[in-house]
Amino acid sequence: MNCAPRLPWFALVLLAAAACSDRPVAAAATPPLVAPPAADRPPAGPNDGSDRPLVAPTRSRAGVFDPTLVVRGKTLNRNGTGLCEWGIFGIDLYEAALYAERPTSDLQGAQEPPQTLVFHLHFVRSLTRAQLGEAFTAATKANTDERFAEHEKALALLVGAMQDVKAGDAYTFFCEPGTGLSVLREGKVVATIRDQAFTRLFVQLYLGEQPPTKALRDGLLGGRKG
Repeated sequence: MNCAPRLPWFALVLLAAAACSDRPVAAAATPPLVAPPAADRPPAGPNDGSDRPLVAPTRSRAGVFDPTLVVRGKTLNRNGTGLCEWGIFGIDLYEAALYAERPTSDLQGAQEPPQTLVFHLHFVRSLTRAQLGEAFTAATKANTDERFAEHEKALALLVGAMQDVKAGDAYTFFCEPGTGLSVLREGKVVATIRDQAFTRLFVQLYLGEQPPTKALRDGLLGGRKG
């Protein structure tokens, strides 16, 4: 694929060497948006599945993601995969997979009616926490316009959960109705953002009209979107 970025923000993900220092990013905001780690939560009610730990997908050496993923007792199927490339030279950044309860070919189908969605990013290039934070910030601005202020607190939590990544590292994002957005780093929960509006926005960042690249969005949607 040769996917020039649709948004100026994505150029921030691959800065020049002089700009790659680990600049401070927004500190994680204080509760109430942050849920306690799973080990500290009180036992869930019987059979509701909310006490089950989140499990990230795995990727084989051949670059194939798991076909299914079980989340809180629900079986999610791999909806699509894509390679995120940057610039006219097609510099690879990460491979991504989308898991969903039901097949989806567009943003509306992914969100209505609400369903559990999982975005898994497997990085093939080293990036700094500042680059990741700047990318999410600029993407949020591009997808909200004048509504950006409404999401600043939740965005600060997401940015605060980012750390430097190297090739082979992974981040997983669980979007769960009634819970919010859970962020896993190498299979461990590092943040839970209990904000349904921001969770819907996060899905839009990848499946809406302003994704990192059109090719990545189309791949996550199973190649169904034109």
